[in-house]
Amino acid sequence: MVQVLTLQKGQLTTRIEGLDDKIKQSLSHLQYLDLIEANPAEITRNIKSRNIMTSQDNAHDIRKMVTYLVQQAIFTPTTRDSKNVITKGEIAIQTRSSLVSTIVT
Repeated sequence: MVQVLTLQKGQLTTRIEGLDDKIKQSLSHLQYLDLIEANPAEITRNIKSRNIMTSQDNAHDIRKMVTYLVQQAIFTPTTRDSKNVITKGEIAIQTRSSLVSTIVT
């Protein structure tokens, strides 16, 4: 009985240590989000550092800026023509800073 309890204690200790590691990782990620992703000053600094106006490859720099600002975009088709080609739709954009979706039609 003592051996069973000792083994069970060891397993629970290992599991608790694993959960503690996950908590530390989550707290670190949350701190990163607070300091970087949700910080308007940091976002502005990162955008200004892209320096689009003086670059030779504007399309690439604009793409980098958009991918930096947009966390997720979901396109939902609303209208299709007779050949089943999408002619109209809505896009929901979730930005890094606001974490709010905005519908653009």
